[in-house]
Amino acid sequence: MRVTLTPDMIRKAAPGETRLFLWDSVVPGLGLVIQPSGAKGWVFQGRATEGRRKTIKATTLADARRVVIALKAGLDPTPVLATPIAATTAADALTVNGLLDAWLAAMAERQSPPVSLPRIHACMDNHVRPTLGAVPLEKLTRLHVLAVRDGLAARDLRGMANQVVAYVRAALRWAEDARLLPEAPRWRLPRLRLGSRAFALDDAQWARLVAVLRDPECGLHRLGRLALLALVLTGCRKGEIACLRRDAVAADGSLLLARHKTSARSGPKRVPGSDGLRSVLAEANAVVQELAHGQPTERLRRALLDSPHVFPSIARNAMGKPISAALDDTWSEARRLAGLPQAMTVHGIRGAFITQAQRMGIPVATVAAMVGHESPMTTLRHYSAPTQSEVAQNAERLADWIASRESGATG
Repeated sequence: MRVTLTPDMIRKAAPGETRLFLWDSVVPGLGLVIQPSGAKGWVFQGRATEGRRKTIKATTLADARRVVIALKAGLDPTPVLATPIAATTAADALTVNGLLDAWLAAMAERQSPPVSLPRIHACMDNHVRPTLGAVPLEKLTRLHVLAVRDGLAARDLRGMANQVVAYVRAALRWAEDARLLPEAPRWRLPRLRLGSRAFALDDAQWARLVAVLRDPECGLHRLGRLALLALVLTGCRKGEIACLRRDAVAADGSLLLARHKTSARSGPKRVPGSDGLRSVLAEANAVVQELAHGQPTERLRRALLDSPHVFPSIARNAMGKPISAALDDTWSEARRLAGLPQAMTVHGIRGAFITQAQRMGIPVATVAAMVGHESPMTTLRHYSAPTQSEVAQNAERLADWIASRESGATG
């Protein structure tokens, strides 16, 4: 079982009939083994041990993580328990992967906001480790980081590109503070300008999209279709709906999202309930019950029925977990059926919601509060886009007004 190990969890972990292994998600390869007698110890399993489990002598979680980081860097872990981590690693023996492992372990020890650590792990695992992981730290250059940044920008992932640069900088600054590096590089890596996130849909496009998502016979993923419909009705972020928990749904159908992107600074975001949203949530619950009873084993049934998520995954290798992975594929098909622009991503639903709200005359400050923006300027800067018909109509109005002024002057 993979979990984020904490001292409290280790203290409360109870033995079972057989040996129990809890694998740390912060430092992959580190495992806590609990014997049937209740004795607890540490093991490491990874490439450095050729897949075999190696017993680790450590008394605390922090020490165990430090030993594993040293083993992954190819260093002798013997002096780790007697000296600070900075003295057990050197830039000439450390790779980018080793640096990231040490930095993320340090962040976990400092109890960084739990909502940010999984996002940083995902960013590093998907975009940094595959290309830069094996690069020795002493040979890492500005061009390496620029290549990753520009590669993401070419895929229209400018926001993620900026995050990668920020995280790499933070890891290098931490390495300097921990004396893994004599001095962190002071590279000039300018942030990329983000394009508009707005997608203005006309009335016909809105009608087609809603019709597709309300049709249970359209062939879409059953829970994915309902999750997309919830996005359309609320303008929430993809992760807010994909990871929506049952205990975040109030009796009146409103949503209290305490783990959204800016909740640590602005507090929980409340999404008012509507008849449409309440209907979607009720239908999702009925679909989960139906799908659970159709599972071939009791374990799969319980995984689905006991899931804390409103829209759980039904994939066998992720049963009961958030539906995030299936949502993108479902949206691609829904977008095709509705005849929407191919460039419109799942996040484009949020942009279309915000643009439509402004088009209806709702004050910008109200729109910002509805969608969880800290500042109305974010709403204006990134989520305002007119349709082509609106541009044409207003251009014609302006031309007619100018023409009328000209005719008045000549008359």
